[in-house]
Amino acid sequence: MNLRPNVILDFSVKLHDIYPQLPSYRRLVQQLRERTPHRGWHFYDHLEERPANRHHPLYLETPLLDVLRGTTTMEEQRDAIRRAVRDALELLQHDNALKALTDEVRHEASSLTEA
Repeated sequence: MNLRPNVILDFSVKLHDIYPQLPSYRRLVQQLRERTPHRGWHFYDHLEERPANRHHPLYLETPLLDVLRGTTTMEEQRDAIRRAVRDALELLQHDNALKALTDEVRHEASSLTEA
């Protein structure tokens, strides 16, 4: 059995027609494609699959054995998992990519509700 820590971006149904076309979303996808192989994370773009997973389009995943390698105590394992998740969050936040996406989605979603 392979255990893998995951970081998954989730989009509500009302955003499914909005976010894939946003420049900030495409930029985040491109950055994750370029940066994850060098950081020990695997990047999955589930919009490329058929059927596409519009609820959870972006996954970052890494083998738990790799994260825990060299640890022996529960405290060391907890710290190793925290470091791994922090690294994944840094990948998402690089160059303000996640903030730009969040801001752009908010703007587009508010435009829809005002119309």
